[in-house]
Amino acid sequence: MELQRTFDGQLVPTAKLPDDQVYTECGGLARRADCFEDVSGHYHLDDEDRREVDAEVVHDAIDSHCKWTDDYTEHDDYGYEYAYCALEGLDAQRTEDEVAEYIEQWAGDELKEGEARALATKVVEEIGDCDIEAHHQCSEYASYEGSGVAIWSCEVGEVEGQIDLDGCDWADIDDLEDILEAYNGDACLYEHTKWNGDTRRRVGKGYVDHGTITYYTSPGGAWHFVIPADFIKNIVQEYLDGCED
Repeated sequence: MELQRTFDGQLVPTAKLPDDQVYTECGGLARRADCFEDVSGHYHLDDEDRREVDAEVVHDAIDSHCKWTDDYTEHDDYGYEYAYCALEGLDAQRTEDEVAEYIEQWAGDELKEGEARALATKVVEEIGDCDIEAHHQCSEYASYEGSGVAIWSCEVGEVEGQIDLDGCDWADIDDLEDILEAYNGDACLYEHTKWNGDTRRRVGKGYVDHGTITYYTSPGGAWHFVIPADFIKNIVQEYLDGCED
């Protein structure tokens, strides 16, 4: 961005004057007033050329946001946000059964009858949000096959995202709406109902609402929430150590 200094010493963006000579995408110079500026700040002699570039920039930006959202659903930060759900809907009886079976497989030879069940009850009573492990799996149809005991699984499903337009000075909002209408990429755009602020009458629909575009994506995959093997084994080992004393 070109800057100019004012009489009071401030640096401000250079004013865009109608008679300024600007370089166009065709490679020549032309008056600014005879050109059409795209969203990237480049000039075109034909408005349709400008619009094609704007559409490409907007559509690529939506796809980029969509990919970021898809990638984020595989990140641990996303998965661990839902760890509390695994305990809120916990089937204690079923979980105790599975933990008891797990303990029997690991330490059954060292335990008396009924002790695996008692230790499984202790595991379920002491487990907390921070102790749950979250494991992502690309397929929403496959079951968990790692160590520990899985207590809850959920598909990622549909995810909502938003694109903030505050930093984008779009002169013609109707033009932007047309570009969004033509979008056919990886995301699904949400169409809002527009209302007249004075009469509260519906005046149409659009994709831009209060400077924001809302989109949806379905990344696929699933998260499995697991009582870690070490958590279970530590409780069992503490009990066994106590028996030796």
